[in-house]
Amino acid sequence: MTLLRRLVLIVSIVVSGSLALALAATAAGTSAGLVPGGKGGGPLGPGQYTFTDTTASATFGAPTAKGGIPQFVISVNRNVSSFQPDEGQDSVTKGTMVTLQVTTPAITGFGCFTIDPSNFTVSKDLQSAALHTTLSMPCPGKPSGSGLPPSIRLDVTWAGNGVVGNSRHTDNFECADYSTSTNFVAHAAGNTASGSVTLRSVALLPQGPADASTLSSSETRTHITGVEQISCIALQFAA
Repeated sequence: MTLLRRLVLIVSIVVSGSLALALAATAAGTSAGLVPGGKGGGPLGPGQYTFTDTTASATFGAPTAKGGIPQFVISVNRNVSSFQPDEGQDSVTKGTMVTLQVTTPAITGFGCFTIDPSNFTVSKDLQSAALHTTLSMPCPGKPSGSGLPPSIRLDVTWAGNGVVGNSRHTDNFECADYSTSTNFVAHAAGNTASGSVTLRSVALLPQGPADASTLSSSETRTHITGVEQISCIALQFAA
């Protein structure tokens, strides 16, 4: 996905404001054990919630065909969710994961892996990023990888070209005594990527520029007051 298309996708999700919050609340609220009013499983209750996301991706090569070039698609994502409900304990959940797709004459596979956060570094200005890790731990609830050999080493770096695109959006919704106020900001940097994929000390992918790459970050801050009534849910998406 190109940088522009990625930004359009992010903004389109957030422009629907409440939908973006609902999706984040379902995923993050479940792990935090929150429900309406903040008491376990469901929409987030009154409070302050912050979701940050940092993503880098690199695609090397085209899909393999007879005599074609092998393809390696690498994506790394870091998510931090902060919950500060008016009632109940504050909590923070974090996760850094890598997805890898490999298509070569010898290997065809895809996998999702959890990595140590220190293996993925990104500068605040999105002008540099690095991924140095060995994939071995599968993402929770997902297989380690279909068709992929064990213990794959990734060493990829991203270098910005000084150009950063910024997108901002504010969304407010009120119904009865329930209200949400969401502020969203996203940044995406023009960049180039290079790196290697190594299996058993043999480099499957030599150092070289990626055919496509992305480097972006986003933050969503939402303040909720009151408890959402069932009659307000349909209106939330119609307003």
